Amino acid sequence: MRDQLRFLNEPLAAQVSDEMLLFSEPEIRRLLDQSKACKECKGFDYCEYEGMTGRLDLWENSLRYVVSQPCVVRKNFFETKKTDTILKKMKLPATVARMNFANFKADTPELKDLAKLSKDIVSGQLYIGLFLAGEPGLGKTHLGSAMLQKKKKKGKAGIYVTTTDLFKKLRAFEKGNPDELLDLVSTVPFLFLDDLGVEKPSDFVRQELFHIINCRSNNARTAANPKGLVTVITSNCIPSELIKRLEGDSKSPTGQAIVSRIVGMCKPVIVEGKDRRIRG
Repeated sequence: MRDQLRFLNEPLAAQVSDEMLLFSEPEIRRLLDQSKACKECKGFDYCEYEGMTGRLDLWENSLRYVVSQPCVVRKNFFETKKTDTILKKMKLPATVARMNFANFKADTPELKDLAKLSKDIVSGQLYIGLFLAGEPGLGKTHLGSAMLQKKKKKGKAGIYVTTTDLFKKLRAFEKGNPDELLDLVSTVPFLFLDDLGVEKPSDFVRQELFHIINCRSNNARTAANPKGLVTVITSNCIPSELIKRLEGDSKSPTGQAIVSRIVGMCKPVIVEGKDRRIRG
């Protein structure tokens, strides 16, 4: 029994007497059983210990099994559950959900190249995000949606959100904690942020947007970090116009800082052509 205790806690094994070991055998075996169960973990749903780790404490003349702290599996289970709840509230709008690579009309050489670029980013051949700028109705949202849906089919978590809807949710996320949404948007593996620059500029918008973009820039997918975050952003504004739009009348340098980070982690592409919605 001393060998088993040494396996669990070597310093503790050196402190107890043979008599104490004999008296504490049920408690030691209880922790041994849990240790074995944890090594063969099948997930939180199957855990008889409810994801709580144990330890042995020296108490008077015996060893006592005590519940210690939540295990990593339990923490991940509840974190994922919380994330899934938020994700379900941010489903793709029906019109956007119908947009995919199969029905994207790449009817010009430029759009064909752009569609290929988008697919290469999704497949991981290119370690970069994408910033699509141009007038409305040129297929920017369509491509972003196609990329997001392709990524989700591969089992990766992703979010679509317009900037106006995002900031509305952040101000009052169902009377809950807006930080939960902010953290999710900042760390989700694939983020499609649509129509950046449409929102009315304010200190709140600049502050929250900088937090999101800065977090994603610091953890962006690169050749050195191939499992990093992928960000796709669309805007009616080219980078220089977007800086002015975000700054508004404040002359805040935050607009420049935001756009600089976007261009650093996303390939900027200016999309040109005629409004497809008006053309039909």
